[in-house]
Amino acid sequence: FHVFFSTHPARCVAVVDGALETFSKACGFVQGGQWSMLQFCIHHAVRILRPLQLDYPDIPLYAIADDVHAQLVPCDPADLRRMARFAHRYNELVERDGGKNNVGKFKLVQHAALQGTDLDIAPVVPLFPAEFDADGVTLQGPTVVRGAIFVNGAAIGPDRAARTELTFQRVRNLEDRHRVLEAYIGLLPRQVAELYGRQTY
Repeated sequence: FHVFFSTHPARCVAVVDGALETFSKACGFVQGGQWSMLQFCIHHAVRILRPLQLDYPDIPLYAIADDVHAQLVPCDPADLRRMARFAHRYNELVERDGGKNNVGKFKLVQHAALQGTDLDIAPVVPLFPAEFDADGVTLQGPTVVRGAIFVNGAAIGPDRAARTELTFQRVRNLEDRHRVLEAYIGLLPRQVAELYGRQTY
């Protein structure tokens, strides 16, 4: 677990062997820095998303901060391979500037009705970016999702029941947080309790 603070100078604090240690950050942005998110979003839009959109103008591309979403409806098996090339191009643009994608978090959302057909995304998953060990064994790569995923506060996906369950799971999580906070309300100053309450949502 790391605690990042301050943008200038860029320094980080981490727990190392039970003690807090500070170290300089050589490049990039410090999570939690006052201007870090703004700088990151501008950099990501100009240096990564714009070139990607110019290379693939027909693939709708949406981004909320560092969450990037592309939408492609495959009409031909070649479209699936093209999506893999799109993902590689995105990865190349990120790595060009010293960044690193967590390809294990890549989600390929597709309706279950296409499973086992010529338009099934699962057989082409090995064509997408992945991380490998020294022996070439895949450590992590994209995951095919047939139900739903939670994206920036909303459940999306082809399966209505899965979307509903994801939404209710978030509601249950908020209820649990609310119960914990309620137990401390009498011990906390009013302003602190209000801030904690806002942060639980």
